[in-house]
Amino acid sequence: GLESGSERIRKEVLNRPDYTNEDLVKFCRLARQYEINVVLFVLIGLPTETSKDFLKTAEVARACEPNGIYESIFYPYPGTRLFTLAMQMNLFDPVKIQTTAERARAYLKLKGFPQWRIQFEYIAITWRVFHGRWSFLRLMRNMMYKALSFNPGLLAVAQRFRAAVG
Repeated sequence: GLESGSERIRKEVLNRPDYTNEDLVKFCRLARQYEINVVLFVLIGLPTETSKDFLKTAEVARACEPNGIYESIFYPYPGTRLFTLAMQMNLFDPVKIQTTAERARAYLKLKGFPQWRIQFEYIAITWRVFHGRWSFLRLMRNMMYKALSFNPGLLAVAQRFRAAVG
């Protein structure tokens, strides 16, 4: 999982092993040479993340040329180290946290990455990574699905409509 294109975030926040973005891009290229599909996991809105950090994530993801991505907005799950960190940094109000569509909504209040921008980038990362590689229709369908995922009620209606029309 890429999770973040910011080497600082991977090291200081996520405590991941030390590898560079260039290492990851080389690894993905090697995997494709052996016809191994590459799918990246991307987290958006991590504690201390800035919009500049996120743009680096999108840039690295695009350079990896993945077959797909699984993007999620960071959610502070109770009992995790990152929940404790976000609480200590006073990045969210625990009273306002909901579990409905938790990975599609921004809850952290980050100085360098406002909630509206996190929501926007959750939708736009598909475009940032796959434009020019996926058809316009596929891009729009994927982005619309994510836009609807903020409201599970609307998403359910859209899914029923899609099933009805085939």
